[in-house]
Amino acid sequence: MQHLGFQHQEELEAIAAGDRSNARAREIALRDRIPAILAIAVTAGFFGLLFFLLRWAPPKQNEALLDITLGSLGTAWVAIISYYFGSSAGSERKNEIIAKMTGNP
Repeated sequence: MQHLGFQHQEELEAIAAGDRSNARAREIALRDRIPAILAIAVTAGFFGLLFFLLRWAPPKQNEALLDITLGSLGTAWVAIISYYFGSSAGSERKNEIIAKMTGNP
């Protein structure tokens, strides 16, 4: 059963890697600037709001809304970093661990 679990995990990673690859290929082929513009806007918004919250205390009636916004921007920022920089280091480490556990070099 463990072997099947690892195989399933590898298939899911391959699908995710293919999705990222297709998205990057589309961006290159179309020379679409929208993803880069959105990435810059989300990054500026995330760090701008983070700076604001660290510098000034928000009004009590807006704290929950600002927390939700910061969480959403943080999640989007992680997705942007994953898109542009990938997760090849973590994926490579995962492959090494699987290889050791299954006895394959």
